[in-house]
Amino acid sequence: MATKSELQERFESRLRELDGEIDKIEGRLKEAQGEAKVQLERNLRDLREQRAEAQVKADEIADASEDAWDDIKDGFEDAWHSLENSFRNALNKFKS
Repeated sequence: MATKSELQERFESRLRELDGEIDKIEGRLKEAQGEAKVQLERNLRDLREQRAEAQVKADEIADASEDAWDDIKDGFEDAWHSLENSFRNALNKFKS
C-alpha cells in the first residue's frame, strides 16, 4: 500500500498527464466542424468535469492528516481507479 505522499505524488503526476490529454483534444476541437465539433465539445466538457473530480480527490489527500489517512487510504485508491477508468473510457472516444 502506498504512503500518503507517494499516492499524492502519483495523483499529481497523473493529473498533469490528463491536462496534457485535454490540451491535445482542445487542439483537435479547433479543427473540427459540424456534428463532430459538437460531439468533441460535449466529450471535452465531460472530461473536464472528471478532471475536476480527480482534483477534488487529490486535494482531499493533501488535506488529510496522517491519522485520518490510515483510515481512508483504501477508499481513496478505489475512488481514484474509478475516476481514472472513466477518464480513460472518455479519452478512447476521441481516439476512435
